Amino acid sequence: MKVIKILGVMVISIVILFLIVALIAPSENHVHRSVVIDAPLEAVHANVKSFEGMLKWSPWHDRDPNLEYSIENDGQEGAVYY
Repeated sequence: MKVIKILGVMVISIVILFLIVALIAPSENHVHRSVVIDAPLEAVHANVKSFEGMLKWSPWHDRDPNLEYSIENDGQEGAVYY
């Protein structure tokens, strides 16, 4: 009976501690990241504006060796990457 009483007090203490932390903790988080790219704007824009340029720097493209993709209207408005 004494063990059950101790366990009950521990569970209630943990719940109370959780509620206190929930009241004190901030309700919003903000994460900000930035990168300085030491390259001319034209060079960066050429790699970002087209899907072919994206394939040069994207780490996800090389993850799947069986990846099949199709690009339509690359570098133009309405470009599609399948």
